[in-house]
Amino acid sequence: ICRHLLDVLGIVIGGYVVSIGEIYANLDGLTYQDRFVRAEENDVRCPDESTTQAMRDRIFQVMQNRDTLGGTIEVVALGVPVGLGSHVHWERRLEARLGMAMLSVPAIKGVEIGPAFENSRMQGTSVHDALQLDESGRIIRPTNRSGGTEGGISTGQPIVVRVAMKPI
Repeated sequence: ICRHLLDVLGIVIGGYVVSIGEIYANLDGLTYQDRFVRAEENDVRCPDESTTQAMRDRIFQVMQNRDTLGGTIEVVALGVPVGLGSHVHWERRLEARLGMAMLSVPAIKGVEIGPAFENSRMQGTSVHDALQLDESGRIIRPTNRSGGTEGGISTGQPIVVRVAMKPI
């Protein structure tokens, strides 16, 4: 019933592997939809075809040494309406609920909404998603540095959550 509700609302959720160990995918130029589709096409669920074999090889090498690897996974929600969540009640804040859901997965030890860790190294004027008017007079945000949430509620932009999984 949940999947049906998402379909009715036009919300699409997908996820993919960004890194395994020290090997990172190059996702530049790939739309989220392309990332979702490409991730389903291989066993390491990485949308970057040029990286998947290196990931497989690294996994095999580490397995031969009887060890494990961690990685980074990105989950994206598209089509989420503006205003989901609360800026008042802590238990209804969208970021808090997303963080709790992600951290409830065993071995997940870190959560980032949008490019939060990258943002932490920048000045505020470089990070804020400024509001602008487009040609038709609609309010838009040309950037999504907040990861689709602001002040506990959804902005209408893609919600981007990145999680770090520790080696088990």
